[in-house]
Order: sequence, then structure tokens, then C-alpha cells
Amino acid sequence: VALGLFAVILTAAVSGVRWAPTVSPSARVVAVMPFSFRGDPDFAYLADGMVNLLSTNLDHVGELRATDAAAVLAANPDGRALSPAHASERALELGAGMFVLGDIVEVSGRLRVSAALYDARRPGRAVMRASAEDDVDKLFELIDAVTSQLLAGDRRAPAERFTRLALLTTHSVPALRSYLIGEKQFRRLYE
Repeated sequence: VALGLFAVILTAAVSGVRWAPTVSPSARVVAVMPFSFRGDPDFAYLADGMVNLLSTNLDHVGELRATDAAAVLAANPDGRALSPAHASERALELGAGMFVLGDIVEVSGRLRVSAALYDARRPGRAVMRASAEDDVDKLFELIDAVTSQLLAGDRRAPAERFTRLALLTTHSVPALRSYLIGEKQFRRLYE
């Protein structure tokens, strides 16, 4: 059986057929795609670097899970920024029901990071947008700010207003994770 599977994969590889495992996408899984980059080439590494940095921040915040950054980068070997339609295809292949696209602009040592969260099944319109700007040496603070904005989403119900406030005002992603875990456990007491 293993030899037969190997033969199918080898035949597909030789004939140019793209093989991807069938994975059922989950609304709780997000894939961070490579960002576009404009600016000093010394900072171009951030285009792919955002996949790792933002995925790490988003992973395990509440019930959210991030796809493996290496798998995302392998699914986009040419490293070019993707359109929402192409990013949606990649996200669904990776089992993600959501994905993040963004761009980074560097000018004179300052970075502007912009990101958008999309529903992979309806990639035509962003669900949430985020942006932050600061000096290059404040990169991690920028990523934390973008993470908080993306997570704040559309939380308008009365019970979710405190969560939205926490998401927008905290400067610590670990503290945010702890808050969301506690908030989830509190809700379970009254369900």
C-alpha cells in the first residue's frame, strides 16, 4: 500500500500535477500569508518574516490556531504577495478557514504594517483591518498592535465589549492570552 501511494505521488510530481492533501477547513484556524514589502531591501526579509511573527502571536489566543508557518511558506515558493483569491485557495488547502494578507512599507527607518483578515470561503472583502506605524526597532510592538486590532474584530454584543477593550488596549500578547482564557472559563460557569 505504501509503495502504491509513493507511485501515485511520484507520477503526479513527474507529470506536473499538483497534489495537496484534502483537509477540512476550520473557522478557528488562520493562515498568515507572506506580506508585500516596499522600502529598503535590507528589510525585505520581513515579507516572509511576518508569516512567523504574526502566526506566533495569533496561535492559541482563545480558540484560534495558526497554521504552520513553514507550510504556508512552502505553499508559496516564489515568495510573491498573493491576491485574496489565491490566498484563499492556499488557506483552504492548509485547512484554514481564515487568512491574513498584508503589506509593509519602510521609509527612512520607519515601518508601516497593514494587515487584513479574510474569511477563506468569501475572500472578496476583509473581515477586519489593522495597521500600525513606528520605528524599525519597535517591530515587535508593531506586530503586537496589529495582532490586537485583528483580534478585536466586530465585537459589539454587550458581553464582548470588555473583551474588545482588552484587545485594543493591552500591549502584551501573553497577557491577552491569559485574559481570553480566563474570560472563556468565566463564560463556561454561566452556560
